[in-house]
Amino acid sequence: MFFIKTFLKCRLITAVVFLYRPKWDVNTTPEQLQAAERDEFLEWRRCLANLQEVEGVLLTPYEKNLEFWRQLWRVVERR
Repeated sequence: MFFIKTFLKCRLITAVVFLYRPKWDVNTTPEQLQAAERDEFLEWRRCLANLQEVEGVLLTPYEKNLEFWRQLWRVVERR
């Protein structure tokens, strides 16, 4: 039982660890992209807040900062 509970906990945590950038293309305006990023980020943060409350997961300031994620996405896209 312990193994199953630990496995499920790890699966839940890994399911929300990385925030992916919303899909966009050349027709997406900067305003549309920013709105989509903000919406995805807020939904992701709600999941993390719930995880923090229920599981006691400790979050760093980076998980709570949309600008950090935007910079990370830019770096990853350039690779």
